[in-house]
Amino acid sequence: MPKTIRNKFDKELTYDSLMQAHKLSRKGKGYRDEVILFNLKQEEYIMWIYERLKNMTYKHRRLYNLLYIRAKSKENRKK
Repeated sequence: MPKTIRNKFDKELTYDSLMQAHKLSRKGKGYRDEVILFNLKQEEYIMWIYERLKNMTYKHRRLYNLLYIRAKSKENRKK
């Protein structure tokens, strides 16, 4: 069977890999409100994300605020 992204994706998508990804992503951010709220129902949210990724219906949210902050800081540097 040829290697495709779909075949590789199904093998790598596990609950443990999502938990490990969450632990890596929260590193140094444990005091933030979003991380604290996520950790309250961590297992439930990880399972929700797992099901969405498995069914290919997961959509990430856009980073409008981050882009705005970066653009604003570049404007301040030019002055």
